[in-house]
Amino acid sequence: MIIVSGRIYVSPGQREGFLAASRGAVSEARRAPGCRDFVVSADPIDPDRVNVYEEWDSDTELEAFREAGPGPELTQVIEHAQVSRHRVASSDVQHLSVRIARPPAEVYEFASNPRNLPRWAAGLARSEVRMDGDEWIADAPFGTVRLRFASRNSLGVMDHDVTLESGMTIHNPMRVVPNGEGSEFVFTLIRRPGISDAQFAEDTLAVENDLRTLKNLLEGNSSS
Repeated sequence: MIIVSGRIYVSPGQREGFLAASRGAVSEARRAPGCRDFVVSADPIDPDRVNVYEEWDSDTELEAFREAGPGPELTQVIEHAQVSRHRVASSDVQHLSVRIARPPAEVYEFASNPRNLPRWAAGLARSEVRMDGDEWIADAPFGTVRLRFASRNSLGVMDHDVTLESGMTIHNPMRVVPNGEGSEFVFTLIRRPGISDAQFAEDTLAVENDLRTLKNLLEGNSSS
């Protein structure tokens, strides 16, 4: 995760106008891919100081948003700024989840079927999944993989092993549990040996994108 934090000093008497002009950029940032948080706020002590705080999934998404740059209505009143970018090391385990407004049994029935993977799990299956004995073969972005899923059960458990072309097998815990009238779909991503922070962040983002696709598909918000 990338954190951008610091302070901006504006010309005397210009802070309220600066904050008002920033609202559009803040709204746009919060809708941008990869933005977890974006705050521009008045300092409670210094009348000419503005505090900034941002959280982004990766440098790539931060830079994509930064390309346009601030407009003249902002830059012309800035006296100076002290803003830094920090990289926060990822945990070796990420529990990623999404709420789905469908019954757990329905979510399980769809997500536990490997044939449905190409419809929502682009990070694992880009095309039709083929059965081979008690395993499934999928064409992933990183090569051909073999999948072995947990046996059907009433607990919502969809754990599966992914065997790469190298022979390495990766265990992926995955399950759906009740959440109010809907469901909580949880995927546990475990960092593989030798994976950098940047690659792990990309893996995390890929899973989050897949979970959003699954949510939209099951809630009827996708044309898939």
